[in-house]
Amino acid sequence: MKHDPLKEQLLNDIKAFREEKVPRSPDKKSSWVRKVLYLLIGISTLAGLIQIVITLVS
Repeated sequence: MKHDPLKEQLLNDIKAFREEKVPRSPDKKSSWVRKVLYLLIGISTLAGLIQIVITLVS
């Protein structure tokens, strides 16, 4: 098997990055914004489905 120092260095760097990476703590503001955006997307999707049903029924 051929020894590739560049590949080995890259794998070591990736492993070191994964070990030292600190998970982000969710802050309350972005969580609130995310919930509002998901709510708006849900309402928009529901309105689109209702419009399709009304078109098919009439």
